[in-house]
Amino acid sequence: MRYPKAIAGSLVDFFRDGGFMLAGSLSYFFMRLGTIYGPLSAFMIFLLWVFYSSCIFLVGAKFVHNLGEQQKGK
Repeated sequence: MRYPKAIAGSLVDFFRDGGFMLAGSLSYFFMRLGTIYGPLSAFMIFLLWVFYSSCIFLVGAKFVHNLGEQQKGK
C-alpha cells in the first residue's frame, strides 16, 4: 500500500458523504424552515450545508494530519 494517508482521507470523505444522506433524511426539518424564514429558507439551508461541510472537511484534514504525524514518529 503506497498511499495509506490518502486512503485514510478517502475513508473520512466516504463518511462525510453519509452526512449528505443524513441531510436528506431531515427533509421535514428543511421544509419547516420555509414557514420560519420564508423566501430566505434556501439561503439558510445553503449556509447550514456550508457550515457542516466545512466542519467535516476540517475534521478529516486534522485526522489525516495526525495520522501522518503519528507515522512520522515511528
